[in-house]
Amino acid sequence: MKKVRWFTLVEMLIVIVIIGILIAVFAPKLTGTQSTARDTGRKANLQTVGAALIKYQLDEGNYPTSGGSLSNIWIDEYLDYKTPTDPQNTRTVSNCNMGETDPGQYMYVPLKKNGLNGGGFALIASVEEPWAANRVMSPNEWGPRGCIEAETDYWTIAKAIPTCDKIRENNPEPNCNFDPSTDTLRHVYVQ
Repeated sequence: MKKVRWFTLVEMLIVIVIIGILIAVFAPKLTGTQSTARDTGRKANLQTVGAALIKYQLDEGNYPTSGGSLSNIWIDEYLDYKTPTDPQNTRTVSNCNMGETDPGQYMYVPLKKNGLNGGGFALIASVEEPWAANRVMSPNEWGPRGCIEAETDYWTIAKAIPTCDKIRENNPEPNCNFDPSTDTLRHVYVQ
Protein backbone atom coordinates (compact mmCIF):
# COMPACT_ATOMS: atom_id res chain seq x y z
CA MET A 1 0.00 0.00 0.00
CA LYS A 2 1.20 3.47 -0.94
CA LYS A 3 1.55 6.02 1.80
CA VAL A 4 -0.36 9.28 1.07
CA ARG A 5 1.59 12.41 1.97
CA TRP A 6 -0.46 15.36 3.21
CA PHE A 7 0.64 18.96 3.59
CA THR A 8 2.11 19.78 6.96
CA LEU A 9 0.72 22.54 9.13
CA VAL A 10 3.81 24.68 8.50
CA GLU A 11 3.42 24.38 4.73
CA MET A 12 -0.25 25.39 4.96
CA LEU A 13 0.60 28.43 7.11
CA ILE A 14 3.29 29.56 4.66
CA VAL A 15 0.82 29.40 1.76
CA ILE A 16 -1.81 31.34 3.75
CA VAL A 17 0.73 34.05 4.67
CA ILE A 18 1.84 34.42 1.04
CA ILE A 19 -1.78 34.73 -0.13
CA GLY A 20 -2.42 37.32 2.60
CA ILE A 21 0.57 39.40 1.53
CA LEU A 22 -0.54 39.33 -2.11
CA ILE A 23 -4.05 40.44 -1.15
CA ALA A 24 -2.66 43.25 1.03
CA VAL A 25 -0.48 44.50 -1.83
CA PHE A 26 -3.02 44.32 -4.67
CA ALA A 27 -6.41 44.90 -3.00
CA PRO A 28 -6.09 48.72 -2.65
CA LYS A 29 -5.20 49.02 -6.33
CA LEU A 30 -8.17 46.93 -7.37
CA THR A 31 -10.76 48.61 -5.13
CA GLY A 32 -9.97 52.23 -6.02
CA THR A 33 -9.17 53.30 -2.48
CA GLN A 34 -6.00 55.03 -3.62
CA SER A 35 -7.85 57.40 -5.97
CA THR A 36 -10.42 58.06 -3.23
CA ALA A 37 -7.65 58.97 -0.80
CA ARG A 38 -5.99 61.26 -3.36
CA ASP A 39 -9.28 63.05 -4.08
CA THR A 40 -9.88 63.53 -0.36
CA GLY A 41 -6.38 65.02 -0.11
CA ARG A 42 -7.06 67.36 -3.04
CA LYS A 43 -10.23 68.69 -1.40
CA ALA A 44 -8.40 69.19 1.91
CA ASN A 45 -5.58 71.02 0.10
CA LEU A 46 -8.06 73.44 -1.48
CA GLN A 47 -9.56 74.19 1.94
CA THR A 48 -6.08 74.79 3.39
CA VAL A 49 -5.16 77.16 0.58
CA GLY A 50 -8.56 78.86 0.89
CA ALA A 51 -7.90 79.56 4.59
CA ALA A 52 -4.46 80.99 3.73
CA LEU A 53 -6.01 83.22 1.06
CA ILE A 54 -8.52 84.53 3.61
CA LYS A 55 -5.59 85.48 5.89
CA TYR A 56 -3.93 87.16 2.89
CA GLN A 57 -7.13 89.10 2.18
CA LEU A 58 -7.36 90.28 5.79
CA ASP A 59 -3.81 91.70 5.55
CA GLU A 60 -3.95 93.09 1.99
CA GLY A 61 -7.62 94.08 1.63
CA ASN A 62 -8.24 91.85 -1.39
CA TYR A 63 -7.23 88.49 -2.83
CA PRO A 64 -4.37 88.17 -5.36
CA THR A 65 -5.53 89.55 -8.71
CA SER A 66 -3.37 87.41 -11.02
CA GLY A 67 -4.42 83.84 -11.66
CA GLY A 68 -2.90 80.57 -12.81
CA SER A 69 -0.90 77.95 -10.95
CA LEU A 70 -0.86 78.32 -7.18
CA SER A 71 2.93 78.48 -7.38
CA ASN A 72 2.50 81.89 -9.10
CA ILE A 73 0.80 83.54 -6.15
CA TRP A 74 2.83 84.25 -3.04
CA ILE A 75 0.90 82.96 -0.06
CA ASP A 76 3.55 80.74 1.58
CA GLU A 77 3.84 83.06 4.57
CA TYR A 78 0.15 82.41 5.32
CA LEU A 79 0.59 78.63 5.27
CA ASP A 80 2.10 76.47 8.00
CA TYR A 81 3.98 74.52 5.34
CA LYS A 82 4.80 75.02 1.67
CA THR A 83 2.00 75.50 -0.87
CA PRO A 84 0.16 72.16 -1.21
CA THR A 85 0.49 70.24 -4.44
CA ASP A 86 -1.55 67.50 -6.05
CA PRO A 87 -0.94 64.08 -4.44
CA GLN A 88 0.00 62.54 -7.80
CA ASN A 89 2.27 65.48 -8.69
CA THR A 90 1.63 64.84 -12.39
CA ARG A 91 -1.94 66.08 -12.86
CA THR A 92 -2.56 69.46 -14.46
CA VAL A 93 -5.61 71.71 -14.44
CA SER A 94 -6.61 73.61 -17.56
CA ASN A 95 -9.10 76.44 -17.59
CA CYS A 96 -9.63 77.66 -21.17
CA ASN A 97 -8.16 81.15 -21.50
CA MET A 98 -5.94 80.79 -18.40
CA GLY A 99 -3.99 77.91 -19.92
CA GLU A 100 -2.74 74.91 -18.01
CA THR A 101 -1.06 74.68 -14.62
CA ASP A 102 2.35 73.21 -14.00
CA PRO A 103 2.16 69.48 -13.18
CA GLY A 104 1.03 68.91 -9.61
CA GLN A 105 -0.38 72.43 -9.17
CA TYR A 106 -3.91 73.65 -8.52
CA MET A 107 -5.53 76.52 -10.45
CA TYR A 108 -6.24 79.89 -8.82
CA VAL A 109 -8.80 82.15 -10.51
CA PRO A 110 -9.44 85.67 -9.15
CA LEU A 111 -13.12 86.66 -9.17
CA LYS A 112 -14.95 89.95 -9.06
CA LYS A 113 -17.12 90.34 -5.96
CA ASN A 114 -19.32 93.36 -5.26
CA GLY A 115 -17.58 95.19 -8.11
CA LEU A 116 -14.08 94.65 -6.67
CA ASN A 117 -11.46 92.81 -8.74
CA GLY A 118 -9.87 90.25 -6.46
CA GLY A 119 -12.89 90.34 -4.17
CA GLY A 120 -13.29 86.57 -4.42
CA PHE A 121 -11.53 83.55 -5.84
CA ALA A 122 -11.98 80.02 -7.14
CA LEU A 123 -9.53 77.18 -6.58
CA ILE A 124 -9.75 74.30 -9.03
CA ALA A 125 -8.43 70.75 -8.66
CA SER A 126 -8.65 67.93 -11.17
CA VAL A 127 -10.20 64.91 -9.43
CA GLU A 128 -10.35 61.24 -10.40
CA GLU A 129 -13.65 60.05 -8.92
CA PRO A 130 -17.10 61.47 -9.77
CA TRP A 131 -18.14 61.61 -6.08
CA ALA A 132 -15.37 64.14 -5.40
CA ALA A 133 -16.35 66.48 -8.24
CA ASN A 134 -18.74 69.37 -7.88
CA ARG A 135 -18.27 70.54 -11.46
CA VAL A 136 -17.99 68.90 -14.87
CA MET A 137 -15.95 70.94 -17.33
CA SER A 138 -16.43 70.48 -21.04
CA PRO A 139 -13.65 71.69 -23.32
CA ASN A 140 -14.08 75.27 -24.54
CA GLU A 141 -17.58 75.55 -23.14
CA TRP A 142 -18.73 78.45 -20.98
CA GLY A 143 -21.44 78.53 -18.36
CA PRO A 144 -22.25 75.95 -15.68
CA ARG A 145 -20.33 73.18 -17.47
CA GLY A 146 -17.52 75.31 -18.81
CA CYS A 147 -14.60 77.50 -17.94
CA ILE A 148 -14.26 79.94 -15.10
CA GLU A 149 -12.96 83.16 -16.59
CA ALA A 150 -10.81 85.48 -14.50
CA GLU A 151 -12.72 88.44 -13.08
CA THR A 152 -16.06 86.68 -13.58
CA ASP A 153 -18.59 87.78 -11.01
CA TYR A 154 -18.33 85.64 -7.86
CA TRP A 155 -22.09 85.07 -7.63
CA THR A 156 -22.23 83.72 -11.19
CA ILE A 157 -19.66 81.06 -10.32
CA ALA A 158 -21.11 80.23 -6.90
CA LYS A 159 -24.55 79.62 -8.41
CA ALA A 160 -23.15 77.68 -11.37
CA ILE A 161 -21.64 74.89 -9.27
CA PRO A 162 -24.30 72.22 -9.52
CA THR A 163 -25.77 70.60 -6.47
CA CYS A 164 -25.89 67.08 -7.86
CA ASP A 165 -26.77 63.97 -5.92
CA LYS A 166 -24.06 62.34 -8.02
CA ILE A 167 -22.05 63.36 -11.04
CA ARG A 168 -22.21 60.34 -13.31
CA GLU A 169 -22.53 59.15 -16.87
CA ASN A 170 -26.05 59.40 -18.32
CA ASN A 171 -27.30 61.64 -15.54
CA PRO A 172 -30.69 63.13 -16.43
CA GLU A 173 -29.63 66.53 -15.04
CA PRO A 174 -27.47 68.08 -17.81
CA ASN A 175 -24.99 69.87 -15.51
CA CYS A 176 -24.33 66.61 -13.65
CA ASN A 177 -23.91 64.35 -16.68
CA PHE A 178 -20.33 63.25 -17.27
CA ASP A 179 -18.99 62.06 -20.62
CA PRO A 180 -15.56 60.52 -19.88
CA SER A 181 -14.46 60.83 -23.51
CA THR A 182 -14.65 64.65 -23.53
CA ASP A 183 -15.35 66.02 -20.04
CA THR A 184 -13.07 66.43 -17.06
CA LEU A 185 -14.05 66.22 -13.40
CA ARG A 186 -13.19 69.19 -11.21
CA HIS A 187 -13.63 70.14 -7.59
CA VAL A 188 -14.02 73.91 -7.30
CA TYR A 189 -13.64 75.78 -4.01
CA VAL A 190 -15.18 79.26 -4.22
CA GLN A 191 -14.74 82.03 -1.66
